[in-house]
Amino acid sequence: MEHLLKRAMSTLSGGEKQKISIAAALATNAPALLLDEPIEQLDPDAAHKVFSRLKEMARQGKTIIVAARNRDYANLYADSIYSLERGRLEPVQIDPQLVTNYNSATIAGAWSNTHGASRKQHHDVSRSQPVVKFEHLSHSFQSGCGIEDISLTVERGQVTAIMGPNGAGKSTLIKHCISLLKPREGSVYVFSENTIEQPAWKLAQRVGILFQNPDDQIFNERVDKEVAWSLRARGMTWNQALAEAERVLSAMRLEHLSARHPHSLTRSQRQLIALASVLATGPELIILDEPSKALDAEGVQRVMSIILGYAKPCGAVIIVCHDPALVWAYADNTAVLKNGRLIAAGKTRSLLLDIDIMERAGLASHPFISMFLNKKQ
Repeated sequence: MEHLLKRAMSTLSGGEKQKISIAAALATNAPALLLDEPIEQLDPDAAHKVFSRLKEMARQGKTIIVAARNRDYANLYADSIYSLERGRLEPVQIDPQLVTNYNSATIAGAWSNTHGASRKQHHDVSRSQPVVKFEHLSHSFQSGCGIEDISLTVERGQVTAIMGPNGAGKSTLIKHCISLLKPREGSVYVFSENTIEQPAWKLAQRVGILFQNPDDQIFNERVDKEVAWSLRARGMTWNQALAEAERVLSAMRLEHLSARHPHSLTRSQRQLIALASVLATGPELIILDEPSKALDAEGVQRVMSIILGYAKPCGAVIIVCHDPALVWAYADNTAVLKNGRLIAAGKTRSLLLDIDIMERAGLASHPFISMFLNKKQ
């Protein structure tokens, strides 16, 4: 992390900030360390390094307790695992063969039943103009990071995943889709319109984006008003907007939260409320920045099913993600960034099985990828 030492915290990505927090905890040299979802925003290579360091500290006599939603890394690194459900703590047998948040049957079912239908439905529109087209896009910040010379298309009727290490430029790239950032060089076209000429408010009428941190986009005092707000801004009456908000909340099985204050909810619930506010507007392009964060495997599958149900045949879905199991299950195409550059793009399954690309991108150490590549951790 030495290359980050002179950087301002405000210029770091979510994953880089999490690395800093972990380093600060390790620096105390305390006899016991308690880590709550320590790798939630980390790329697989960083996660492997964190757990390897924790394992080494445990061998030196430290007590390490990690709270996590999923067992994929626990099966590889933990000396003991406990399941906490409804306030009861029970020991769980370690299973080194369980290397992903989703079992193979779940992935096959998700692909054939949910996304397979989506692909068939979208076949007729996939050859028309792309939803998003990046042409030699570059954008740099004063800190020196950014993206450079990226050319990539997001096709209609497709789910496209964007992967890469922390700080690779993934969030920087997608912010150009809604004019939160403007190109320094090159061009970005969304629905064939040059974004340099489009204000963010206009693109927001067709583009819905879920940020990494739901608290960045939640600001109302009630859940139903939060979901209804963007509809009200588009001209609906409050009664119409609230009725539509209730419909969306019901479809997502969140109607019991309608009267709650969003910031009284758990992180995973706030993530779902932020997603509901995005989907309520019926966007043609849905962008999800780390949608699996704060959700367990069941929650991820539920969210992806909802998203694909809302996705328009003439639109597209972009997922920024560190979870190759999710990408394998749902993404048609995948692009991989590293150090602000595009290092690979293509069909998801071919790309994830390419050992050279996975190692260059720091993804090969993820348990799901290792399962296919027969690599030992």
